[in-house]
Amino acid sequence: MSSNIIVDDDYHFTCLSDITINDYKKIEIFYDEFINSDMKLSSKLKYLRYIPYFRRSINLIHFLPPILPNKLTELHVYSIRLGNLPELPKTLVKLTCYNCYLFELPNLPNNLQQLTCSKNKLTSLPRLPNRLNTLRCEGNQLTKLPELPKSIKYINCANNCLKTLPILPSKLKYINCFYNELTCFPNFPDSLSEINCRWNNIIHLEKLPKSLKVLHCQGNNMKSIHSFPKMLNQLYCDCNQLTSLPKLPNSLKKLDCRFNQLTSLPELPNSLINLLCYDYNVSNKFIKKQKTNLYLSKII
Repeated sequence: MSSNIIVDDDYHFTCLSDITINDYKKIEIFYDEFINSDMKLSSKLKYLRYIPYFRRSINLIHFLPPILPNKLTELHVYSIRLGNLPELPKTLVKLTCYNCYLFELPNLPNNLQQLTCSKNKLTSLPRLPNRLNTLRCEGNQLTKLPELPKSIKYINCANNCLKTLPILPSKLKYINCFYNELTCFPNFPDSLSEINCRWNNIIHLEKLPKSLKVLHCQGNNMKSIHSFPKMLNQLYCDCNQLTSLPKLPNSLKKLDCRFNQLTSLPELPNSLINLLCYDYNVSNKFIKKQKTNLYLSKII
């Protein structure tokens, strides 16, 4: 017997208890109104994923089994009006609860490495496990984040109500915190390669990490940027209050500095292939003199 199964409600099962699933270790349930709370899962089950059928009018499932298998390592749930989750097994490594109308999360297992709890009603998060490397909590109502574990490498906390961030761990590679209420950042770890902090209330960015390659800081209230790291190749700083830019790194390929208060640009590096500059006060003649083979978008 195969160790994998896809249970599809187009087969017209009235509930999962009507079929034998005890020997399966991986189940993907394409659910709709046919599934009921009589579902019983094998204790051997390691992977469970609920996938909604958006082609139908509405998904009426509002529950998970009250007791999850104690060997479960992955649980992925999408667009179920749960309100809350059952107690999570200690073996869980990956948890996805996307758009499930959750108001809180239970205690998270110590083995958890990836957490996606996007598009819920969360106002806070529980303590994060020490092994967590990925956190996706965008689209909630969070006012603060808990202490971040040292193992974390990826954070997406966009579209919340955050006013501050905790200390960022030294292994962090990526952070996306756009559409919050941030006014400043803690110190950036040198491990960061991409920062997306657009559409906040940031006035000034402190020293940027040496390994930074992509910076999105548009839509803030910045009047100046101190300096750019040498490895930066994409810079999006449009829609700020900038009156000047520091020296541009030789690695830079894309620069968007529209809708600022710039009166001039620094010397453009030979690496630059895309410049967006919609400021009327910046001389078009100056730009053409600096770089004749540049793809330029400019309102004259």
